[in-house]
Amino acid sequence: MKPAYLPGALRHLGRVDPELKRLIGAHGPPRLAPSRNHLQSLTRAIVYQQLSGKAAGTIYRRFLDLFGGDVAFFAGARSQASARAADSPVAARCMTPAPDS
Repeated sequence: MKPAYLPGALRHLGRVDPELKRLIGAHGPPRLAPSRNHLQSLTRAIVYQQLSGKAAGTIYRRFLDLFGGDVAFFAGARSQASARAADSPVAARCMTPAPDS
């Protein structure tokens, strides 16, 4: 799925950064894999943030193994958080899925 903003963003990057323009031309646009599971995306981003990809992958797999090695853990966590947020309008807004791009 290609977000609607991507072509404009790539044009902008090409105008303001010649090196990015060259790299995008050589390798093509990024392949984005959007996720509607925000907790899983956040967890993965935090783990990978300051580590090499290989080390982060190992740590992330170990983290998932704590919950049976299945990303279904994140769906269960969302259900529990949704139940707790039932009485909080602010929390309920935070748990609302992002619209499809």
